[in-house]
Amino acid sequence: MKKSIDQAAEDFVSSHKAGILDLEHIKDGYGSVAGFLNVIGQPHGDFGEWSAEIKAHQHKDGRVDTVEWYRDTFQIAHYRLPFADRVTPEDHTPEINFDPDFGISIERIIELKAKGYSDISLDEVVEGVVVDSVAIEDYLEQK
Repeated sequence: MKKSIDQAAEDFVSSHKAGILDLEHIKDGYGSVAGFLNVIGQPHGDFGEWSAEIKAHQHKDGRVDTVEWYRDTFQIAHYRLPFADRVTPEDHTPEINFDPDFGISIERIIELKAKGYSDISLDEVVEGVVVDSVAIEDYLEQK
């Protein structure tokens, strides 16, 4: 199965007017079109979604367009209050953050625990889908 970044790279190239992209320069500087997209892209939405815009004057159809892909990431979820103290709908809504770096995710969890946050979880997200829950206790005991 093709990764979304590879499809986005194909779409990025095919959406540009002929001669607009210097593919040799992109390959020399970034290794590939996918590498280039990972540099110019911006986070968009949740679950590691990223996008890059194609300007109208560069697009083969003369319109603004975007290509989108997913980066593998980790999802950190937590609550501000312990379950027994949650009253409002906001209290029962987790705060969710994403980070592609596992080590930084663990450091963030240590900070959250030190501040008293509850029910902290860490999930691995691949291609926009949660694929695994990480047993964070094993990593917190090592610190």
